[in-house]
Amino acid sequence: LCSHVPSLAGSRGACAHILFGTRELSGDATLGDLAVEDGTVLTLVVSPPWHAVTASHDNTAALWSTETGECLHSLRGHLRFVNDASFSPDGSRLATASEDGL
Repeated sequence: LCSHVPSLAGSRGACAHILFGTRELSGDATLGDLAVEDGTVLTLVVSPPWHAVTASHDNTAALWSTETGECLHSLRGHLRFVNDASFSPDGSRLATASEDGL
């Protein structure tokens, strides 16, 4: 499965990871190694090349350059903790989730 992640990501040069909860499937690991059962939902995380996104308890999310470590953009507007941030499958958009419901 891991060998197919780059083609699943659909974006040249994109970084992709398969997660089961907080555990990442990597290398030669199998779904059985992570005790994944039929019907279990896995998460495919895809980020555009050279970018990463973080969610923060200061009510912001940030877009980072993985090449330089520079914060490229700080996303403000939530009124409570930002719990999650993720790129769209094609890497062109970013979504955030917060306890404020916005």
